[in-house]
Amino acid sequence: MKVLIASQPRKERAEEDQRRFADLASELAEGGVEATVASIFEYDQFLTILDQEKPDIVFPAIYFVKQPRGEEINISKLLDERRMPYIGSDAKTLELVLVKSALKQLWQQNQVSTPEFCVIRKDEALQEKIDKLLEAAQFPLIIKPDAEGNSRGLDENSIVWSKARLITKAKALLKFYNQILVERYLGAAPDFREYTIALIGNGQRSLLLPARIKMKVMHKPRIVTTQDKDQHNTFAIPVLEPEIRDRLVAFGRQAFASVGVRDYARLDVMYSNGKFYAIEINGQQMIPDKWFEACAQGIGLNKTQYLNAIFFAGIQRNIHAGYHHLKVPEKLNELLPEEIRSILASQ
Repeated sequence: MKVLIASQPRKERAEEDQRRFADLASELAEGGVEATVASIFEYDQFLTILDQEKPDIVFPAIYFVKQPRGEEINISKLLDERRMPYIGSDAKTLELVLVKSALKQLWQQNQVSTPEFCVIRKDEALQEKIDKLLEAAQFPLIIKPDAEGNSRGLDENSIVWSKARLITKAKALLKFYNQILVERYLGAAPDFREYTIALIGNGQRSLLLPARIKMKVMHKPRIVTTQDKDQHNTFAIPVLEPEIRDRLVAFGRQAFASVGVRDYARLDVMYSNGKFYAIEINGQQMIPDKWFEACAQGIGLNKTQYLNAIFFAGIQRNIHAGYHHLKVPEKLNELLPEEIRSILASQ
């Protein structure tokens, strides 16, 4: 089976991203999947590469490509239009999880608990919006970009304890972002814990794999920044206690189901004052990922196995969707435990 990994290395981390995707290709080879990595930036370039490579399936590791006039198109939408099977969620779902506030509104509609929040836009009257927010929420609050992932835009000053600090931080962020999110900060609770739940598969038979997030060097107040992730100040350990694991799986299943993610994703969850809260979903996870790997260890899957399990689930979903030319490589069947294959093969 041939897969095209459509990547878009970041300018400031080009070598790191290239190594990561080469690593992914190497791991997939263990399951009999022949992967080609291509750096994609523009619409026409992507179509040319698709015609040249003729992959059986695509793994989009990017959200958008630029069209000739400069507009961006979601790569998953483009693949759907071309009837090309791919691994991961569709365009509508990916665009939803990209915007934290839209995701949180959907969770509220589906009775999935998430911290109280409000959105502040660059063109709005800041003072008026903050006064309205403070009628419904109490300090401390946390303020961050509404459409950024991987903790971008977060630092120790993102947690605010007064109206004056909130206004100062909001003004600073609005210089760089058109829309910011302010929500109740949960990290001050004495029983606070942070979790992440990896998903592999589709439907009610998908695998949900929770892990607890810890920090090697603790910030006070507690916050995980991009720098913490880049400098490996965070680590994850599988949740093995049956009662906590079962509660997290039930909560995660409700949060994921309301959004409609496919094949793989990772949900960030916080526990505060005796209650779980959904924070955000990484719908196009930058795998290989150490947190995802830690989640998979909870059911005995190693790095090679969990990455191939994601592709196994995606291939099976596409077969069920009518792409009958796809076949699971025999090496991939041999690589995964029979029980895992049985779960992921059912839709």
